[in-house]
Amino acid sequence: MEPITLILLALLAGAGTAAIVVDVLSWRTVDSFIMAQPTTSGSAEIIKNRLASGRYQVVAGVFSPLGTKVATRSWEASTLEPLLQNRFGNRDAIKITF
Repeated sequence: MEPITLILLALLAGAGTAAIVVDVLSWRTVDSFIMAQPTTSGSAEIIKNRLASGRYQVVAGVFSPLGTKVATRSWEASTLEPLLQNRFGNRDAIKITF
C-alpha cells in the first residue's frame, strides 16, 4: 500500500483532527479544499468510508511531488452529493495528479 494511502487510512481510523460535520458533502467543497493548498504540482487522494451509523466519512489529502503531506481534511456527512458520488463510482478512493 502506498504511503499516501496509509496516511489517509490512519486519519479514517481516528488518528487525525476532528471531522467537519455536514448534511450533504459536495464535490465543490472537496475540490475547493484541494485547490486552496499551496502546491502547484503533486497529487491529492480522497477516500470515503461508510460508517456503521450510515453516514460517510471522507478524507482528502494533498501531497507534494515527493509524497510529503501538505494538508488533510476530514468531513462526516449524511449523504454525498450526486456529482461527488459519481466521481467515486464504485470505488472508495479517488487519486488526482496535478
